[in-house]
Amino acid sequence: MKRTILKRRWEFKTSEQVNYSRINGYLSCMEVLNNGPGHLCLYELSPVALNGNRRESLIAHLNKITHLDISDNMCSWDWEVRLVKADNPVEKLSAVIDQFFFGQQHSPTLVDSKYKTHFLDVLMEEMNYVPIKFYEAISSTDETWHEIWWNDYLIDAGGELFHLHFGATN
Repeated sequence: MKRTILKRRWEFKTSEQVNYSRINGYLSCMEVLNNGPGHLCLYELSPVALNGNRRESLIAHLNKITHLDISDNMCSWDWEVRLVKADNPVEKLSAVIDQFFFGQQHSPTLVDSKYKTHFLDVLMEEMNYVPIKFYEAISSTDETWHEIWWNDYLIDAGGELFHLHFGATN
């Protein structure tokens, strides 16, 4: 008797194929749970087009997504960005999730870690389960910026870049 072994063909998603509504839907729920009386949270994952190195790509992305069309003279926010690579990407990402999902002033109390595990599973599935590189993007711009606090992260999943943003506006 001859056995046939089916081999699964790996098809890697590109940033255009990632299900952002799945990830951002989860992030939106966490926004609502973390909103406070004086602020609204803004959490989002978005693709970053490769435009030079990682740092240059993120700066171009930040300028693109923050253009408010209020003036032809304001085409750039003059972002300063320094990327700090995490030694253990999944551990760092897990700590970031703890901080922004459950560590804010108005956060829900974490009773079970299933929520964090589920989000990490969804994120890693959308990133093709490839080993990721995770960078904290220490960024600054002039004081006209509209968020009262923000934290940005860059995820490199096999050459595909993603911007993970946590912020709040008043």
